[in-house]
Amino acid sequence: MNLTGIHHLTAVSARIRDNHHFYTQTMGMRLVKRSVNQDDVSAYHLFYADAKGNPGTDLTFFDWPVPRERRGSNSIIRTNLRVSGRDTLEWWAGHLRERGVTASEIAERDGRLVLDLEDPEGQRLT
Repeated sequence: MNLTGIHHLTAVSARIRDNHHFYTQTMGMRLVKRSVNQDDVSAYHLFYADAKGNPGTDLTFFDWPVPRERRGSNSIIRTNLRVSGRDTLEWWAGHLRERGVTASEIAERDGRLVLDLEDPEGQRLT
């Protein structure tokens, strides 16, 4: 088997309507599937990705009423999404500013250019 990366990550959202708006309108991701959590059918499971579901583009959320993330909780601290380079990061920096999203300056981390931001619930993204 030739693995090319992680297919998707799943996070939790207590404000699923705001989540949907942020990831589709601000981040420009497609809602490619809406289902229920197989272990808790009272909760939605939203799948966002590009049109093909390429590795590195798929992010999913369970709809559970949980408190905002606490820093230092021994959890994954930042979800990374792929883009094609500095020009794209510069476009994203401007796009996010126009929508009132606070983002870091473009920086280099571990040999890659990055732009850090948070969604409205504090989910940290790069």
